[in-house]
Amino acid sequence: MDCPMEEENSDIPPSRSTEGRASGSSIDLVDAVCLFKSIVQKQFENFSGQLKSEQEVFSKKLKENDLTKLKSEGNKIQFEFNGQILDGLDKLEARAFENKDSKAVSIIADLRKLLQTRNKHIRIADSSPAGWKTVQEYKSSEIADDSDDDKKIRSAENRALKQKTKSRVHPYRKNAYAYPSTPSAAAGSANLLPVQPFLTPGNQLFRPKGPRRQPQPFDICYNCFETGHWKSRCPNAAQTTSKPSHYFIFITHFSAIFTVGRWKDINVPKDQQLAELTSQIPEYCLKSRADSTQKQYRYAFNEFCKWCTSFSCKVNSLPASDTSVSSYIIHLAKVSKSSSKIQAATHAISWAHKLAGLTDPCESSLVKLVKEGTLRDTCHPVTKKEPITPDHLHKIINVYANNKSSLADLRIACMCLISFAGFLRFSELANLKMRNIHITDSYMILEIEKSKTDRYHEGTKVFVARTNSDLCPVSLLERYILLSDLKGMSDMFVFRALTFCKKSKSYTLRSQNRPISYTRAREIVLSAFGSIGLDSSKFGLHSLRSGGATAAANAGIGDRIFKKHGRWRSESAKDGYVHESINEKLQVSKNLGL
Repeated sequence: MDCPMEEENSDIPPSRSTEGRASGSSIDLVDAVCLFKSIVQKQFENFSGQLKSEQEVFSKKLKENDLTKLKSEGNKIQFEFNGQILDGLDKLEARAFENKDSKAVSIIADLRKLLQTRNKHIRIADSSPAGWKTVQEYKSSEIADDSDDDKKIRSAENRALKQKTKSRVHPYRKNAYAYPSTPSAAAGSANLLPVQPFLTPGNQLFRPKGPRRQPQPFDICYNCFETGHWKSRCPNAAQTTSKPSHYFIFITHFSAIFTVGRWKDINVPKDQQLAELTSQIPEYCLKSRADSTQKQYRYAFNEFCKWCTSFSCKVNSLPASDTSVSSYIIHLAKVSKSSSKIQAATHAISWAHKLAGLTDPCESSLVKLVKEGTLRDTCHPVTKKEPITPDHLHKIINVYANNKSSLADLRIACMCLISFAGFLRFSELANLKMRNIHITDSYMILEIEKSKTDRYHEGTKVFVARTNSDLCPVSLLERYILLSDLKGMSDMFVFRALTFCKKSKSYTLRSQNRPISYTRAREIVLSAFGSIGLDSSKFGLHSLRSGGATAAANAGIGDRIFKKHGRWRSESAKDGYVHESINEKLQVSKNLGL
């Protein structure tokens, strides 16, 4: 049962009592809002501080990661120091924002940009083989952090490496050579003695005639192999029971060949003209081999020298014993498993000894037997590239030499047809100049100034007939010359790199008179082979020369004119280019009377 509640008496009028209750409620609401606001602000400050600390930790890890990627200790120190300055600039920038100092903010931003650019240059220099030369080349071009920045860095690095290569003293280096201090001393305890570089301006390798100077502290005695005196004045001469080798010198690289052997005994004449001629003897000795052969032999002999110095005991590289050469051949067979490496090593060692006038160890029967054994063990069947046929050329002409073909397409078709018809190697095709081409009504003549088999640069002429067909190489070359605007009888290379003009939407030959590179030529020709349905992995640039030779051989062309047209020196080299057809191969069994 509900009980009625009694009302309390109050001295406050009813209306005034209601107003008091409303005022108290509004005060409580304001307090609640203020409390909520303070709690949210406090939580936000805590979250902001936590986020800031995490950001600092993450930034620190990034900087440490950048430091670990740097190779040079000096670059690490400089990069870390720049990072500390950047941290200080961040604090200064925050203070400048608080004080609303726009000028200070602008100065700090410029300083930060300079330091960031410097750190970028440090990373480029540290990762590039050319070091700070790459940075110099990069700074010479327009610096920008756009999509082309990586391309600019690679381009700058390539230019720096080329300049670094050109700045080398070639082919002679100014390195010191190591000589053993005693006859029984190991190679590791050798003294470093300065040797004058050959053919360096102001220095002479050969001793001029006249009064001999007194022994110097760096002179070596070839009797006891100690420094400070000569063999003729050796104090240990009477105590020496066995006469050491006259050529007991450690050779560490190819250039040192001209400091031993016959070169030590050559005296420079007093006559200046005769002395100049004498100083050119080594230069012309090197020219007895082609530049590419010299480069190959130099590298192979330097590798042999490195191998000789890798042992604790003494192993002479020049003169080398037949035992050490045989051991090195076995080493190459096990490590590289390449017959070409073995051939290059033996030829290089043999040539080095002939240059120095020393006994050739490669003529030893021991070396010959070991070489033959390793070649039998490492030789593998050679997979030659397949030849291009006239049917393939028909497809290439239809795609790349039609009425709508651009200069780029026409260049591909012209290179293929001329290489096929003239049996041209790539070097012969690339070095063709306008003055080497003579066109008549019935044929054209290609003058090959320099060829692989033309040792004395006598030059050869290749005659190509005008067939007046779709595959006529003369007509296609005339069309290419007309479209490319090449001038007759000039020194301009026929096949050069192209430039695409966006305005006219057409290709033009670059003004730089440089032949097309092997890499680019191979790329576009193999792409053309692939576009007509061929497996580009089975073909190469030599497929054009091989295809022309195969077509001529299957057509029954005489061996004499066939060999002359292809500029082959031997029958084996000529036969290696010819791929007989199935009908030719079946002729033997068909004529056996079976």
